[in-house]
Amino acid sequence: MILTGPKRGLYLLDDVHVEFDLKIKDRQVQEEKELSKGCLTIRGTASRYLDRCKVDSDEIATRLSNMEVMCAVVNNAVEATIAVELLRGEFYGEITACTTGVPNHLVLRDSKVAGVMNNSTSVIQLLRSVVSVSLEEMLLVTIIAETGDAECERTY
Repeated sequence: MILTGPKRGLYLLDDVHVEFDLKIKDRQVQEEKELSKGCLTIRGTASRYLDRCKVDSDEIATRLSNMEVMCAVVNNAVEATIAVELLRGEFYGEITACTTGVPNHLVLRDSKVAGVMNNSTSVIQLLRSVVSVSLEEMLLVTIIAETGDAECERTY
């Protein structure tokens, strides 16, 4: 399941409480079924010392499901805006981003989920176009384009 929000990084000076209510929408009968509901707390930077970026992971057991929630806590963060323009043809593949300090890849586009992108608009629509990056790190964007039987990977 790919979640598309929040669109911006959260400022973590104090603790942040995140409440979630995940539902599955059945389009045939126009009905929503509850998948998971709960709350988690992300510790703020005022209550801990971080000398580098850190990926926090928390396992949450709700009455309907168990889920793992991951987030990266980024020191001295700036926001990077990403745009990918298709010069010709169609794009089928995957676009991900990560940083040198946090190697967990964030999926920006996956054609298996979103479908083929044609050249009618030229700018590829991403699930998220803004990511947080530490000033001390480098942003790595990886594009894996699939063309028939071949696959081409390039990191920028």
